[in-house]
Amino acid sequence: MRIGYAANGMPDYGADQMYQAAKNAGIQGTDYGTVSSMPEIPGLFTQTRRLDQIDAMVRNAAGMLDREIGTVTVEPKLPERDERMLAELLDARRRASEAQSRASSLTRDAVGVLRSQGMTVRDIAAVIGVTPQRVSALANA
Repeated sequence: MRIGYAANGMPDYGADQMYQAAKNAGIQGTDYGTVSSMPEIPGLFTQTRRLDQIDAMVRNAAGMLDREIGTVTVEPKLPERDERMLAELLDARRRASEAQSRASSLTRDAVGVLRSQGMTVRDIAAVIGVTPQRVSALANA
């Protein structure tokens, strides 16, 4: 493989090639973590185990190249099917959160209506499926 060199004297090739070289030199089945590159700084390459470590590692690697950087934006690149799965998951979580908010509102309304009709706290709890303590808290809110 021919490797070109950038103006800063560092090898200038993509993170995928570096990742594969690191993986090929290692042991099969090993987790090689997150691979990070920064197109604005040719030759910059880091590898971490977690996304929250990328900022510090990129700053450290840039410092070794005598470069200072501002904001580090992490943009994970996932396979398309994983992106679809993640989008579906986040949408399902959003819908679940909306449903939970609606259920909480309906529960407060039901407690108010049933208490105003004279039902006891224990009876309301049995009817709507919450504890008597929760009914009391909602009735006194």
